Amino acid sequence: MARSTRPFEQFFAYRRYFTSLAMAPRGDRVAYVTDASGQFNLWIQPWEGGWPSQRTAFEEQSVREIAWSPVEDRIIFLADRHGDEFWQIYSLELDGGWPRQLTNAPEVRHEFGGVVFTPDGRHIVYSANERDPAHADTILMDLATGERRVLVEGSDAWGQIYPAAWSPDGRRLACMAFRGNTDQSLLIHDLASGSTRPTFPPGEPATVWPMA
Repeated sequence: MARSTRPFEQFFAYRRYFTSLAMAPRGDRVAYVTDASGQFNLWIQPWEGGWPSQRTAFEEQSVREIAWSPVEDRIIFLADRHGDEFWQIYSLELDGGWPRQLTNAPEVRHEFGGVVFTPDGRHIVYSANERDPAHADTILMDLATGERRVLVEGSDAWGQIYPAAWSPDGRRLACMAFRGNTDQSLLIHDLASGSTRPTFPPGEPATVWPMA
């Protein structure tokens, strides 16, 4: 008797969930990324359980990191095209409409750090290597106008700069300066004065991973 064989497709009949979750400000819904539609898209589901709803329908792009506004039904997310890792930033207002692309620079990598929205929800912070392809700057964007301002520049001395956490009043931003897997520093940027100071003595390697 011939041995039966399992079809090859059976081993790929599963769905993947990307490691990005975002809670609604009231804690009643959760947003996540899954390829249940055949592509990584944004889904939202009631926290207590219930039917999920798909909120993006990308076929060429893949949704990655997501963040929910602290004050409104708006989600900011990253998506790249065909896995090229040149992530662009999108905004989705959950009361209707289609995702709006906030950046359109196909050769620039946009990345989130430990924090995305300012405490008042009017701005977002992210990292991008648009100014210098070799270094990522931390940038502030006004969601109403689209105006962008570089807060802390990446450099050979500081490495790549990623936003980490806001002070409660939103006047200072902690940033991680990433030079390597065992060499980071924590910077504090003052938005009013534009000054940036390190929290560790320069020239002393340290391993830092800020928690908001």
